[in-house]
Amino acid sequence: MSYQNAGHSETGKARVAADPTLTPQPAGLICAGLPDDAAISVFLDASHAPSFHFPNLLELPEAARTRLESRNAIKWFPLAQRHDGAPPGSAVNMCAHLDAYSKALTAIDDLVGTGLPVFNHPRAVAMARRDVASALLREVEGLGIPKLVHFAARQPDAFEAAFAAGKFRYPVEVQPTTARDRQDRMGITGPEDWSRLLVGDWSRRHYFMTQLARQPVADALRLRVCIVGNTWTARAYRDNGVAPDRPDGLDVTLRKAVVGAMRQLPLDFWSLDLRLRPDGKLALQDVSVGMTAPAPGRGLDPMRQASIELWARAGPQLDELIAAPARWRPAPPDAFALRTILTRFGGRQPADMGERVLH
Repeated sequence: MSYQNAGHSETGKARVAADPTLTPQPAGLICAGLPDDAAISVFLDASHAPSFHFPNLLELPEAARTRLESRNAIKWFPLAQRHDGAPPGSAVNMCAHLDAYSKALTAIDDLVGTGLPVFNHPRAVAMARRDVASALLREVEGLGIPKLVHFAARQPDAFEAAFAAGKFRYPVEVQPTTARDRQDRMGITGPEDWSRLLVGDWSRRHYFMTQLARQPVADALRLRVCIVGNTWTARAYRDNGVAPDRPDGLDVTLRKAVVGAMRQLPLDFWSLDLRLRPDGKLALQDVSVGMTAPAPGRGLDPMRQASIELWARAGPQLDELIAAPARWRPAPPDAFALRTILTRFGGRQPADMGERVLH
């Protein structure tokens, strides 16, 4: 499975900037979404005023969000099935997760197709789901892809069944497909650990199971990479907090991996999590649409601290990129339409899902 974008810069260093000579664009759309399960969180501030949190929607810096909302109409999908009035000049897709927003993303894809610039096109978001991305990124030089299975838990033995069907070995990691926080991942080191998964609302949910390294990697060098347009920035860290060094040749290996991934995943704003293996290769840990911006504070783990540093740098780049739709990545072709990807890899609803293992 391969996607190549001929218009992508191979340097990975071209600075994205707003071009004041661009012809002004007609008013565009902000494509927001309701989660498939219709579950949102409500918070009350000190004055008891409610605020609503939609999980897995794209986070943007305040300046970029203000610019968007002042110039574009907001439509909520899948409630909005069509656009009335003059055709929009562009669209910004805020739905950042295929499993959480499969219905909304499909409706957005049906509406926008390939006929206008779309920031983080729904098809590209679908391509970033971990099992789809794993298939696409296997062709990237210097990047190792761990074994992965995407499955639905209908019965208590579904986890062990997926382990056996995928021919995994201990240890493995299990995580709900809609989760974006490392705290939601559970390591399974032996048969006695499976019962830990059967706590809370575990049934009729979808999960990823990922093969972990045989040896503990708490001191492994890790890299978080933030990609904005054709620009990328990386921060190195170790989970144990020890200051990271940069082995000889890492910069070349990292550049090949990131540029190769950018060719395969045509997103405008996204992030990669990588780990340096003992053999000098980089192992893929995760692919995320956008990047979560944790609030600064004391006691943050090294990965969150890296995210804060990357977010600060990404802010001005995002503000400039969103102002220049002509520089957004082209829409993936119809071979990567939402309905095609969901048919091949499975949807979120258990009735539509079959177990699929990628080796």
